[in-house]
Amino acid sequence: MNSQPHEIDRNNPIVIHAPGNAVSTHAWVKIESAFFNTAPRNIGAIDDLTIITWNSGTDFRYYSGVVDLNKQLGKFEKSLAHLGIPFISLGSQIRERWKNKYKLRLTLDALKSINTKYVFCADSADVLLLDDPALMVEKFSSMDCGILFNGEMLPFRRPYSPLEGPMVEEWESFENTVGEGKFRYLNSGAYVGKVDELKKILDYCVNVDINLAVSEQKINEEAILSDQVIFKCAFLKFYPIMRIDYHCKIFQTISEFPNEIII
Repeated sequence: MNSQPHEIDRNNPIVIHAPGNAVSTHAWVKIESAFFNTAPRNIGAIDDLTIITWNSGTDFRYYSGVVDLNKQLGKFEKSLAHLGIPFISLGSQIRERWKNKYKLRLTLDALKSINTKYVFCADSADVLLLDDPALMVEKFSSMDCGILFNGEMLPFRRPYSPLEGPMVEEWESFENTVGEGKFRYLNSGAYVGKVDELKKILDYCVNVDINLAVSEQKINEEAILSDQVIFKCAFLKFYPIMRIDYHCKIFQTISEFPNEIII
């Protein structure tokens, strides 16, 4: 264990997210290796912050059912353990094939017994926390929003995702209108916010009927598995309470497309 005090770098994001196939990119592999080669720390619990992830313990599968061997549950938890930070893991009771939309109800139910002011939620398979989350609270508390999502450079439509339809076009148009910079598209794989605001947003989210939208041909059927689809709907309703980390002050996503990677 390194006995020297750890200096926090306030200029860089402290959460790295590799959505889609980005866990197979050189950038992710390099960051992951460098982080776990640092000395372990024992940061402990952060005042007024709860950290949540979702892990059913089953194989991670894409919507197509294809397994990416580089995308395995537990990477986020491993980064927290490396930093010595406690967390809550949800979803262990789910034995069927995982659907990301389960995260919405699981999180809403968990928030009922959480007493901290802030909550940080992140996917298990492709997110790393690189530094003290007290810095996250410090940065977020100076921002004018209720929930801050990580942003990505790729819109949530074909060819970047299996989705298409009028709803997808509406999301992209709105994100282009209110957004700025390259990381203007909402990604729900990592976010931080006020517990009270997240409860309101999730209460709306669990009542969004994506099956109805599919039946009305507003979006294709792949949407029924996704939490991000529902958060995109919420973004239209709750902006500017919901915002995106356009300038990567807290979150940095990595693209699976090499010519799009910015670190």
